[in-house]
Amino acid sequence: MSITQKIPVSVKRRIRRAQEAVRRQVMRPFRQRGLRPALEEIVRTAPQPPSDAMLERLIAAWDNPAAGDPDYLRAVIDLCRDADGPILECGSGLTTFLLAAYSSDPVWTLEADERWHARVVKEAAAVGLPTSTIRFAPLKDYGEFFWYVVPDDLPDSFGLVVCDGPAAGGLKGGRTGLFPVLSGSIPSGAAVVVDAGMVHEQVAVAAWEADHGLTADDLTTPHRIYRVP
Repeated sequence: MSITQKIPVSVKRRIRRAQEAVRRQVMRPFRQRGLRPALEEIVRTAPQPPSDAMLERLIAAWDNPAAGDPDYLRAVIDLCRDADGPILECGSGLTTFLLAAYSSDPVWTLEADERWHARVVKEAAAVGLPTSTIRFAPLKDYGEFFWYVVPDDLPDSFGLVVCDGPAAGGLKGGRTGLFPVLSGSIPSGAAVVVDAGMVHEQVAVAAWEADHGLTADDLTTPHRIYRVP
């Protein structure tokens, strides 16, 4: 038996994960050099919808494993173009750029990570996208869950909510705080879109369905679009 064969499978898995992490760190600066050109292409061609190739270039350049897939991003674009009123985004990222580029309504973004907020604002400003409503909003303990501190100048009503935050790894309540905190600002008929492939979002939407009567438009997609009754 060779030395390699003597190594436990669990150890081999940890080694592979470590190697992959190193590879990602080494390659990240090279991939991220393509972010600005990808964003510029989005802004330059808007309001024409982006091609799949454009979205794939944007995702690759952003280089964030938590970023949505092209179908989810396209759903967000379609919804924001049809939204009736201001848009609320919980958690910033690729959707922040796409909402700013394709929405004719004001978009308010809440981001709890100060360094991530600074990065998103920097990249948005560099390609001429509005940044004044991309807000740093630290998390607050509301008792049963953590959620954002709500800015005083937030609009009274939203036609669309894109719920990608807060980051819920080990966070009490995950993303369930959206409706307990802001249900009065999300009127009947408004859409709430989430990438339901992530476990913490599945927990959140289950609570929304049970406590607030939300129903999904389509159960066959990885993401979910909910309508407020």
